[in-house]
Amino acid sequence: MASKHMKKSVLFVSGMVILPTILMGCMPNKFEQRIEETKKESIELAEKNEIENGKEITEDTPASEVELSDKQKEVLEKSPKISPEQAVQNNELDQKTEVLTKVPPAKDAYYTAEEASQYFSYLFYQFHTNQIKAEDFFDLLSPHLDPSFIDILPENRDYHIRTFEVLQEEFLKQLSSPIVSYKVTDIDTYERTQESTFYRMYEMKNKMKLFYMMVIKPNKEGQWLLMDDRPAPPYETHKANEKLIEEEKGDKK
Repeated sequence: MASKHMKKSVLFVSGMVILPTILMGCMPNKFEQRIEETKKESIELAEKNEIENGKEITEDTPASEVELSDKQKEVLEKSPKISPEQAVQNNELDQKTEVLTKVPPAKDAYYTAEEASQYFSYLFYQFHTNQIKAEDFFDLLSPHLDPSFIDILPENRDYHIRTFEVLQEEFLKQLSSPIVSYKVTDIDTYERTQESTFYRMYEMKNKMKLFYMMVIKPNKEGQWLLMDDRPAPPYETHKANEKLIEEEKGDKK
């Protein structure tokens, strides 16, 4: 049932972190704007976690200690009654199909979305597990970056590298446990925008999970480029899909 997937075993950690002030003056306006948007979103999220009497509610606050305002009680009384079964059904996670990990060799360009998704996911996994230095990560990834992605980075190569070094350092600091494996889903393509999306799931040593969505798009020459990689809501897989993945792994041995 989907409800068990909504427990605290799911953790969201943003790949983009607030960079130190020393780098702020060297960044183009688009990067500064993105950072300010992140700050604003964090403030808005914090405000939503407070009730009208100013008492902050955290995940450790017992339900018995949460005092509702008169307005909240009125809304609650007027709300339709939903059974536990209906609640589970309404909160079901998106169904995704995970594919077997098949990392292609490094190439100057990838002309299929499948190869691009596998290679980009592998690079990010290495980056987020500290198996590759920030400079090497950038050098391997930069030929595959969409101009819109490059536009948010500093113009100078040294600042490119330093930016990714800071991102890597801060990401690793946020982890509650080391990442031990990853999985990739199949690709969804949108004809109107010609963009394709897929998900990447990290599993950590403590069994908690991180989810990301990557956006890729082909250029005029047909080369698939990375447009965005961002935290995503959790998904769940069909049991049949999980069984198929295990069988395919067995066939490869």
